Amino acid sequence: MILLCYVDGKFIRPEEATLPLSDLIIQRGVGVFEAFASFNGKPLMLTPHMTRFIASAKSSGIANIPDVEYMKNVVREGIAKVGRDVRIRTFLTGGDYFDSEMGCFPEPRFFVIFDEAGLITPEEREHGVTLEPVTFGRDNPDVKSVDYRATYKMPKGAYEILYWRNHRRRAQYVLSCAWGRQDNYGSVIACAERYDEGGDN
Repeated sequence: MILLCYVDGKFIRPEEATLPLSDLIIQRGVGVFEAFASFNGKPLMLTPHMTRFIASAKSSGIANIPDVEYMKNVVREGIAKVGRDVRIRTFLTGGDYFDSEMGCFPEPRFFVIFDEAGLITPEEREHGVTLEPVTFGRDNPDVKSVDYRATYKMPKGAYEILYWRNHRRRAQYVLSCAWGRQDNYGSVIACAERYDEGGDN
């Protein structure tokens, strides 16, 4: 459930948040995002996430990216306003047009969504979860685009998609990370939860 949004330079309730239909994130899927969580009121690995967020935008031709400290402060302030741990999703859209002379999307929109944190239950922690293998990979692995249609192929009962490509497997969730690598003896899957309380925030 969405708890709070940051759009057009202000924090607003989800039901008040809007984007114009002219934005290319709606018309053409031009946009990037980053997803992470907070723990004890602090955003986990904020600097690495923002670094990848900016790199994704630049690789997508999105220009005039907001200052990184400004975006970090929006994240921190949003967490404080909600008053509990949340899942955070930051977005940069393609804006309303592509400038062919400049070769970029010069007027992106920055917005942030603060969701309920999807915490792992004690039963899931005790007994494990089902991961659904999907042969899929983003066209450009360096760009975290908004195209995540593969996740909707997940059958009932599966906890997360397990991406399979070029003999590597990877699945990612906001509060946990599962990965694996094939070796000469078969496939080994390792799982780890990311509760880096002391991480960069």
